[in-house]
Amino acid sequence: MIGVRLATSIKKDLHMEDVSSVFWTDSMDVLYWVKKEGPWAIFVANRVEEIRTLSSNENWSYVPGILNTADLPSQGCSVRTFIEESWWEGPSWFIKKEEEWPKLEHIPNMEVVNSEKKKTILTAVSVQSKEKYYYRYSSYVKLVRITAWITRFITNMKKLKYHRTTGNLTTEEIKRAERILLKQVQKDAFSNETDKRLNSLQVIKDSDDPGTEGRPKEGNTSCQSYSNDGAVPERRTNEPTPT
Repeated sequence: MIGVRLATSIKKDLHMEDVSSVFWTDSMDVLYWVKKEGPWAIFVANRVEEIRTLSSNENWSYVPGILNTADLPSQGCSVRTFIEESWWEGPSWFIKKEEEWPKLEHIPNMEVVNSEKKKTILTAVSVQSKEKYYYRYSSYVKLVRITAWITRFITNMKKLKYHRTTGNLTTEEIKRAERILLKQVQKDAFSNETDKRLNSLQVIKDSDDPGTEGRPKEGNTSCQSYSNDGAVPERRTNEPTPT
C-alpha cells in the first residue's frame, strides 16, 4: 500500500499520471487479496480498496522472496554489500522482457487467505412475543378510553400547541379507538388476508366497501351480512320463528 501511494504521489508531482506502473510483492496471500473479490475482513478490505483505487489488478505481479531486493536492508548486510548489491538498481530481470519475469508457480496458503474473509454468523434467537396491552384490562370501556387518550396524545404531538384537542373525549374519538382496537385484534387473529379460516367468509376491507363511503378507512375487515347490505330478503321477514 505504501508503494502504491508513493508511485501515485511521484507520478502526480512529475505530471506523469499516464505512465504505467508495476508493483511487486513476495506475498502470495496479498497478491490473492488484491486480485480476487472478497468479501474480506475490514482490515484487509480497507487496504485492498485503496490499492485497487490507485492501481489496477494487472499492475500487480509476484516476485519470490529470494529475488526481492527490497528486503535486502532488513537482512543485516554490510554497508559495502548494500552499496554493491542491486538494491539501488533493482534485480537483473527488470530489463528483460515481461515473459522472462518471475511467475507465480504456487498457489497461496488458502488457510491464511480465507482467514481474512468476512465472516457471516447466523444466530437463532428465540423471541418471546410481548403480551398485547389490551389483554391487561378486563373492562372494555376502560380499554377503549385508554386507547382514545393515547390516540389523542399522539395526534396532539403532531400539532401546534394552539391547535391541540383538549377537554373530555368526544364520541368520534371513542369510535376511532374502537376501530383501532378492532383492527389490532383482527391483525393478531389473522396474520394475513390469505388465512384459510377466512376462505369460507365473504370478508371485505372497509377501504373496498362502497357502503362505507364518508367513513374513516381504518383497514378493518368485515363480513358480508344482511345488515351490511341494508336489505333483508322477504322470505327472512316472513319466516315463522321456530318454537
